[in-house]
Amino acid sequence: MRRIGTSSTTASHGDNLLALKALEQEFVGQVKCIFIDPHYNTGSAFEHYDDGIEHSLWLSLMRERLVK
Repeated sequence: MRRIGTSSTTASHGDNLLALKALEQEFVGQVKCIFIDPHYNTGSAFEHYDDGIEHSLWLSLMRERLVK
């Protein structure tokens, strides 16, 4: 994960689940908004990821990122 930002703004480039977990302790109670740019499960294959996974697996992946 690569972090970019100032004291009030941080952008992380990497797997969103790993980034969320890495930043969790440092920013607990301070985060107002998170943009995770998830895969939309369109059924298509892209250069950097496969967007056609089994729907139940996709739901599990999304849940890990959205529910604590």
